Amino acid sequence: MKLDDIKSFIDTNFKNFAILKLNNNGEINIDVDKSVFFNFCKEMRDNNKFLFGCLADVSGVDYLDYGKNYWETIDSTFTGFSRAHKTDLNYSLYMKNRFCVSYHLLSYVHNFRVRLRVFVCLNDMVAPSVVSLWSTANWHEREVYDFFGVIFEGHPNLIRILTDYGFEGHPLRKDFPLTGEYEIRYDENKAKIVREASLIKRVINTPKVVRKDFRYK
Repeated sequence: MKLDDIKSFIDTNFKNFAILKLNNNGEINIDVDKSVFFNFCKEMRDNNKFLFGCLADVSGVDYLDYGKNYWETIDSTFTGFSRAHKTDLNYSLYMKNRFCVSYHLLSYVHNFRVRLRVFVCLNDMVAPSVVSLWSTANWHEREVYDFFGVIFEGHPNLIRILTDYGFEGHPLRKDFPLTGEYEIRYDENKAKIVREASLIKRVINTPKVVRKDFRYK
């Protein structure tokens, strides 16, 4: 199997629904519209040219504020201090569809790897489940649902897998507070476990250290 085989397949069958990209390391990324995502995955698994029989991993990504340099200032241009790096990427896709679900596929037969990505927006957090294609997706999709809130349509048992019972929110979203919303502790007076609003104060994580330096007068 060659890269041209995948390009030809996309141009012939999913021309307006899938985009193939190569990153700086030569890794293959294919962004697929969620309306055809299940059928695309089925072809990736069953087509003799590909035979991606192994789903190695499924992960969620929150692109909130992706590509923004909050910390950059005029002075930091010379000192090199910044929160993120500028790139030539087009951010319009990430601003429109905040969340991405990434599927890492491996073909044992052809010794080939690809990454499929399907994007969802905050107002429509639904993506097709691929559990019926790769059974390993069961727990992976539950984890993405638990941490990011993506609803996988067709999943046989879409419940939380790592957070506590009754947990509210999705902790890997970029706007989820680091201190959490609630805390659980043992109340000696009530002699039981209680759940209450978090009392931890949110602090700024940027170190503020004053020291002598050649940059300062």
